[in-house]
Amino acid sequence: MDKMIAGLRWTVSIGCGSFFVAGVYRGIWRYTGLAEIVRFALAAMMAGFVVKLASSFLPITI
Repeated sequence: MDKMIAGLRWTVSIGCGSFFVAGVYRGIWRYTGLAEIVRFALAAMMAGFVVKLASSFLPITI
């Protein structure tokens, strides 16, 4: 259970960081269009890739 909590901390941190870098938190979600949907999808893919990459260095079990 402790390994899962430690991994969850890293996963959430990497996900939030990826969303910030991709600019998901910059826009106004009231006016959502195709560009925002694509940005969100790319940020989610980037977060998944970085978590997968970081799992070989950090205590993240996938």
